[in-house]
Amino acid sequence: MWSGPTSGRGLLDGQEVVGPDHFMPPEKRGVGLMFQDFALFPHLTIQQNVAFGLRSLTRSEAKAEALAALTRVGLAHYANEYMHILSGGEQQRVALARAIAPRPSVLLMDEPFSGLDPRLRERMREETLAILHETRATCIVVTHDAEEAMRMGDCVVLLRKGSVVQLGTALDVYLAPKDILAARTFSDLNEVPARVEQGSAKSALGSSPANGVGEGKEAIVCVRQRAVRLLDAAKAFRRTCSICVFLGDVVLVEMAVQGLERRSSPACGKATHRRLEARSAAASTQARC
Repeated sequence: MWSGPTSGRGLLDGQEVVGPDHFMPPEKRGVGLMFQDFALFPHLTIQQNVAFGLRSLTRSEAKAEALAALTRVGLAHYANEYMHILSGGEQQRVALARAIAPRPSVLLMDEPFSGLDPRLRERMREETLAILHETRATCIVVTHDAEEAMRMGDCVVLLRKGSVVQLGTALDVYLAPKDILAARTFSDLNEVPARVEQGSAKSALGSSPANGVGEGKEAIVCVRQRAVRLLDAAKAFRRTCSICVFLGDVVLVEMAVQGLERRSSPACGKATHRRLEARSAAASTQARC
């Protein structure tokens, strides 16, 4: 059931669609919606699914528009088949075809790739982006996947408890997160407890910029995993490699550092002489969820 806002107005391309004294029916707004679970009808053919929302057209016009949308997603040859013969990725493309068939000015996508396996998810992102660029529709994608948001969004909006925390390009939100929770959202962090002394955050990793945290206050030094390098050095502190995990393109290494809690693992416990170099570190106060 659709209801009006508690306050304010909603504008679409400068036209008020909802407000204190105005409410435009959703079907008149030119907004497409792609559901998380696709919401396709098993008793209709694929072409009939795509044509379902084209009620203002004649039957022949709706059929032609549906076929054109299926052609865009590469499924025109399945037009007269039923949903059960399609894979998950193909069903996702049918849902996308149905959403773009009415040629909406705005398309809303609710976690459209969450049910797909990683390889298929990446391919469907690329195909969806290509189709959206072709149709030139403005698209709002709701996702819990930070990488997906940065990959697809010209503008990334981080929400927390219904409020906007940060807004900007993917590069903006990655390089200049507003707080530690925003930083955790867009990258994996090494978090080291620290205290600000003489204008610097002192921790087991040495001194780092205090970033405005007051003198004598406790802070957290955050170092991104990709900002850490392990280097051979003639003069080095002793570190112990406690965990080594091969992940294909990268190897995840966990080091036991003096002054920090140490984890042990029989798989990789050899003591090594390495210099731990944090190429980028910053201090932050602890944020509360």
